[in-house]
Amino acid sequence: MSQNLTGPNLHSLVHEWASKWGEDNQREILWVTTTRNEAMQLIHDNVTSTNEAAYLVTLRGDFSMLVDTEKSVHGVWAALLVDPVHMEVRTYTVRPTGFIPDIDLSRLGEVSSI
Repeated sequence: MSQNLTGPNLHSLVHEWASKWGEDNQREILWVTTTRNEAMQLIHDNVTSTNEAAYLVTLRGDFSMLVDTEKSVHGVWAALLVDPVHMEVRTYTVRPTGFIPDIDLSRLGEVSSI
């Protein structure tokens, strides 16, 4: 994984994703290098995935998006799984207050912030 995540790459990616969800002032952005499987198991009990490398990013804000003509999603916490090769958000979850998982990112490795 050769990307410098403390530089503009990850910050720009997260900001772009959050802006699409109506949040331009995201905060508490934390990230850790892991695998898709480890990240999925940490966030979603009993869900597994591949062992491909990934960056797990968590952040807070006021996220809202119309996902189809009849349904919108709102939340104050989000988790993004970023493909480190293509620097793309491949999977995400947005959670409202009361449904934010109590997770410790340091279980997966060294946690950094941006």
